[in-house]
Amino acid sequence: MLTSVLERLPGMELCTLEQERTGPSYTVDTLVALGKSLPHKRLLFIMGSSDLAILPAWHQWERISELADLLILPRNGATVVNFTQTVYSLWPEAVPTVFSNKAVQAAFTLPTAGKVLFLPQPMLEISSSLVRSRWLSGKKVDFLVPPSIIELLICNEALVESLWQAKLSKEALI
Repeated sequence: MLTSVLERLPGMELCTLEQERTGPSYTVDTLVALGKSLPHKRLLFIMGSSDLAILPAWHQWERISELADLLILPRNGATVVNFTQTVYSLWPEAVPTVFSNKAVQAAFTLPTAGKVLFLPQPMLEISSSLVRSRWLSGKKVDFLVPPSIIELLICNEALVESLWQAKLSKEALI
């Protein structure tokens, strides 16, 4: 599905590093591999503010800001004040930084020399669970997914239904 969407977006391509990896897949490992394949580029890792708050629970979390700058999108009503408090709790030596993009509400340079940026964006309440449940109950998913995905869903209806029903069954057990 993602390949279908990206075909229509110039300059975008699907990275299959995590799919090709055997065993656990950690963000830090993916960033190391991407850094090796793009040695002259600074990576940007986009995450929600709720993930930033639990970053210390991630495998080798301290290395992530060495390998990429962090772009934080607010979730669940998070504000720039929440963001700033979280940054200082994770990196007490963080230094406020002026950032040229006016959409960025706050920016810090970290002790790792990486940057962490807060970029408020409108929250779209669209999730894979919502799309699956609507599709399986016969409701339209127009405007929730691109038209190319709707085409794929229609063309592969029996397979999609069996896979998504199995996923819903597993989710119900959790």
